[in-house]
Amino acid sequence: MRERAPLVRYHHLDLLGDFIASYSQEFGNIKPWEANDAEFGEIANFTNKYVKKGIDSDVWAVQSFGRLSSEDFDMKMNYEILKDIVGSDQASYEAVLAGRILFFSKIVDLSRFDQNFRIKLIKGPDDYCRSCAVGNHCKRILLQNFRFDRDVMYKRILRRNYVTIDELFDPEFYKALQTEAETRYPSWFRD
Repeated sequence: MRERAPLVRYHHLDLLGDFIASYSQEFGNIKPWEANDAEFGEIANFTNKYVKKGIDSDVWAVQSFGRLSSEDFDMKMNYEILKDIVGSDQASYEAVLAGRILFFSKIVDLSRFDQNFRIKLIKGPDDYCRSCAVGNHCKRILLQNFRFDRDVMYKRILRRNYVTIDELFDPEFYKALQTEAETRYPSWFRD
């Protein structure tokens, strides 16, 4: 029996877009459903390394911000958000790493079997959110100003609650989504 597909929050399409951009640099036009067994093994290893590199970068930032005694509000907020995401101890790091690897691996594994499989998009916390050490930043994001809500923006643009595996592995999907967002909602992208 196949595992449940991950739920993906609309605003996490940006994270998947970053992953696919790196994937495309590494593997070119080879899609997971076209890969032979050896290539798919390389794709799985790449996924694990990609996730670990991202989390290690966040941990480094938490440690660096933690040593600063800045009164800068944005820096403090970034520190609090990153600490909320990756935690501040080894156990949190390992749990977040395992959860994130599982999130991305499920998507990659599903892509092996069915490029037309639909990943459900949601506005609330998804499987990526659930892998955070604490997870309070998601609750704060839900309460923030509607103007910056990428969940609402992407849902309006897509006008559906799913994305196919084929779309997820197409860098042009993310470019088109971003272009449409900037065209429809220019004030959301101004400083």
